[in-house]
Amino acid sequence: MDPVYQVLLLEMSYITGGNNFLELMNINSVRLCYLIQQGGYDLSQIDEPQQIQWLSELPAKKQSSIQRLVQYSDRITSILATRLLIRCAQNEGIDAFRLRDVQYPDQGKPCWQGKAGDLFDFNISHSGKLIIVAASKTMKVGVDAEKIKALKNLNFKMVMSVDELMQIQQTPDLFFELWSQKEAVVKAANTSGLGRMRDVQLKQDYAMLDDMKWYLTNIKLNESLTDQYAIHLATSRPADEVITNQIVLSDLIQI
Repeated sequence: MDPVYQVLLLEMSYITGGNNFLELMNINSVRLCYLIQQGGYDLSQIDEPQQIQWLSELPAKKQSSIQRLVQYSDRITSILATRLLIRCAQNEGIDAFRLRDVQYPDQGKPCWQGKAGDLFDFNISHSGKLIIVAASKTMKVGVDAEKIKALKNLNFKMVMSVDELMQIQQTPDLFFELWSQKEAVVKAANTSGLGRMRDVQLKQDYAMLDDMKWYLTNIKLNESLTDQYAIHLATSRPADEVITNQIVLSDLIQI
């Protein structure tokens, strides 16, 4: 989008009440809310009564899946992701959003449907210390974040094409970029499985899966995270704007 036009849109959005103006203009907007966990310090801020309260706001199926997680840190990460989802919905003006109304199907990604038929498509990813939520009121979204680290194995025939494997052999870190793009598409398409990732055909700035085109955006949150994570967003339409909000733990505790 032209930078000058983008500034004008943001000014008009502020004057006319934010998302309502963008909807009238048919702007395909995606909001990204993310949290960088601070390890033990964050864990110390979340006491047991707080955890119990947060769990109680979730559907029984989600509560059970969190409680089955072996690592305490994994349980906290999963709970924090749902709190981040609330903040994302609030920032998008979805006043009717409640975690208890989120559906968790056996296959595919979680979903929420407002009583008025409001569209609010969202997706969650977490890796390392990063938790990120993507949400849109105008299109389907998928997001994936991958912490870049040393690879012990370069054989990924189940998810990569022959050409992609050759590229990874030459540049191992490229694996994380390709994986992040493919998984974002698979999640946006509401499908799952490693086999489906291999079916994703990556192009320059989009991907094809089952004859459907998915638009890809390389997400750069800030300089400190750029070299640590590969993050990609997949959308069913070209994203006219991507709004990023960094959230701190104290903001989530106050929700």
